[in-house]
Amino acid sequence: MVNVPLNTKQPIQMANLPFQLEEGEKIIDEVIPNKRGFLLQRVMGGMFGSLFIGVFMLIWVVGFVNGLTSNLALSIALAVVVAFVTFITPLIMPFLAYDKFKYWVTNQRVVGSRGVISYDIESVSVDSINDVVLTRTVSDRILGLSSLTITVVGGYLNPHLRVGAYGQMAGTANFFPALTPDRAAEVQKEIFDARNAIKKK
Repeated sequence: MVNVPLNTKQPIQMANLPFQLEEGEKIIDEVIPNKRGFLLQRVMGGMFGSLFIGVFMLIWVVGFVNGLTSNLALSIALAVVVAFVTFITPLIMPFLAYDKFKYWVTNQRVVGSRGVISYDIESVSVDSINDVVLTRTVSDRILGLSSLTITVVGGYLNPHLRVGAYGQMAGTANFFPALTPDRAAEVQKEIFDARNAIKKK
């Protein structure tokens, strides 16, 4: 198991929120994935996924070179593109994506931000939440991390259906990846407490 630094709560930067708070809405917590764990998960997943693409494209390029030796410059250019897509991009994308992956728990909803260059914002109303499940993928276990998956009443928001680049699960409002186990349990309790407070009204 790889040791990763603990998640620590950071002061919430209210001025930098990428969404508007509703009337009476208050932020309970800002959740940021564990940086080292987040990057390692996505680099490992990206390299594994790109390896299959790279092998296929390399076979095509080699066949292209053998069949059309007169167009060597184009073949070399394609080989460079294949190398970039296969090996360089999976190393760069997680670093670009990390700053876009944030989650906020409020007294009314759970908000998730994800992206690479730009970002998308999604939210789940806390009164629609049925369960908040602690999950551990193979990479979570290797890195000593946990993830949270939210299920909603009347349906299941499946993070596996929201697949990002290189086969990685996207950081939707219902999926919190790369948290230390203690931090994941803390956020789980905060979400349950917010949901229960609304149900008591």
